[in-house]
Amino acid sequence: MTQLDFMLKHSILARLDAAIEQFEDAMKDINIANNKTDSQMRKSQFVLMQTRREILNVREEAVATLTRLNTFGATLEIMARPEVGVEAIIKDVLTWFLLLTECDRSFVALYDETKKIFLTQASRDWIGNDLRPEEESISSAVLAEVQKRQDIFSSSNMDMASSSYQKGGSWRIPLRVVIGIPLIWNDQLIGAFYGDRKVTSGALSQDMLPLLKLYAAQAAIAIRNAQLFAKFSDKN
Repeated sequence: MTQLDFMLKHSILARLDAAIEQFEDAMKDINIANNKTDSQMRKSQFVLMQTRREILNVREEAVATLTRLNTFGATLEIMARPEVGVEAIIKDVLTWFLLLTECDRSFVALYDETKKIFLTQASRDWIGNDLRPEEESISSAVLAEVQKRQDIFSSSNMDMASSSYQKGGSWRIPLRVVIGIPLIWNDQLIGAFYGDRKVTSGALSQDMLPLLKLYAAQAAIAIRNAQLFAKFSDKN
């Protein structure tokens, strides 16, 4: 963690802790006040309790966000080592994408410009690279959307399933959130991250999009640097 990160984190937490303490003091004042009616006191207490809960929620979100940012900063150092090889870099990219997106199944695929297809390079919690036909169809549809939009795409596996498959009444996959993130280097799509997770864990937070885009840009640079390093090393 840099000194700036350290100062920022503790500044935010200190302000929030001070606000919580202030509202708790106000609650005590209300409890001992004699010049308020019962209804006024109940209303004031309700407002303060509601505000206190909101502050606690903000504090929890701030801790989580700052932790992710610190983790992201540390990751850049790990990924900025092209000499470790393309395979190792892609595995690191996958690991940190999983951390940021909170997906429990995923893979990173590189785009073959010659064949015009995505080729899976590393996967997590899939049986090798062999996806069930319906899962492969859904993940392919997500990657197609990512390629078309050149941007992060998120939906559900039900929405991405073919209409004929949905109408067949044979839906056997638990409902999941699906996420596709492009890896773009020098305005060129070089790959993509695909991930999915249970719907109960929530949709992809809009607040995370800027961080995911920044990470994806750095990940693409790390992968491309490793590819170029390997290429020139082979030549030498």
